[in-house]
Amino acid sequence: LLWHQAEWRNSLERAEHVFGTIHVVGALPGELAPIRLMSISKKILGSGALVPGCAALEYRYVLSPDRSGALQVDLYFTAKGYSDSDGERAVIGALISLHRSLGPEFGLRPLDYSIRGDAPTYGMPIRELRRSEDIISPVYAYVPADFFYVIEGDLGDCSGWANFWWSLPELTDPVELSFLFKQTALSSEERSVCERIIADLHRYSESRMEYDAFQNLVPYPADTNARIAYESWNDWRRALQSPDSLLVRVALRGPASLIGPLSMQLGAALNDSPSRGRGSQGLEVIVPESDSQRRSASESFDWLEVYPWGGHTIWSPDWAHMAPHGLRRLPYLYSLDDASVMAMLPTGA
Repeated sequence: LLWHQAEWRNSLERAEHVFGTIHVVGALPGELAPIRLMSISKKILGSGALVPGCAALEYRYVLSPDRSGALQVDLYFTAKGYSDSDGERAVIGALISLHRSLGPEFGLRPLDYSIRGDAPTYGMPIRELRRSEDIISPVYAYVPADFFYVIEGDLGDCSGWANFWWSLPELTDPVELSFLFKQTALSSEERSVCERIIADLHRYSESRMEYDAFQNLVPYPADTNARIAYESWNDWRRALQSPDSLLVRVALRGPASLIGPLSMQLGAALNDSPSRGRGSQGLEVIVPESDSQRRSASESFDWLEVYPWGGHTIWSPDWAHMAPHGLRRLPYLYSLDDASVMAMLPTGA
């Protein structure tokens, strides 16, 4: 299914987009199907989200009870492009390449579902899974900062992904899981801010001697919290340097009583990493707390976009004068390797 729709970014800016969706059937989650290698996920993203002219790629799982009450899982891939002939070709080409990369285990089914008004959970509550954010106070007063802003970069290795599907609870109403991937590149402002933060954290995390105004050598001990923040930034700086960086938005929509526990379960699955001897805490559940946040969450879900909202207290109006506004998109930023973890699909052996 291919269709055109206008998107109002605000009261003055109108953008025309083209969307294409395929309904994929085959070795879907819930069946006895091992997870394929990471290289398959990269191939899927490369044939969709990284195609020139493709503005976004979404995997959407629709979980719903069938007539017998058993869980039914439907998978839809949607590509988004700009509404012109090049955009149409990009969307069609992305979907064809993506389907071919899935392998013979998957087939197509006639589409009976639109990501817009026909979605079974349209207008229902939304939860997002996003990189964890935190602020840490410096240990020493000589550090000229009120806090260190930290974005968790230590994600899981997808070892818990299969267990998520096997342990799904019985659902009384439909729930949608949306994994959105958008190719991106850091702006010059974002890159400059990140490089400055990393350089400053490295400086304060090491002990050193410096001359004061009277040319006396003064010792400056290493700030242990600066070291923690520096190591956290270093964990995921590959996403900043990657030529194939992606914005990734993971969201659930449905009745609040269902998506609350389900979002925690999904977060645990994506954070799990037994190979490192512990569970990762790379992702946390974000809940919209105001009308404006709920509106941004809904528009992001419906229009296959990444509109930052909510998150850490640092982004609240009370912190507006101190927040690192140039980094607002970074909790959504992933390297291709990390994005591939969330693009893993259970497939046939």
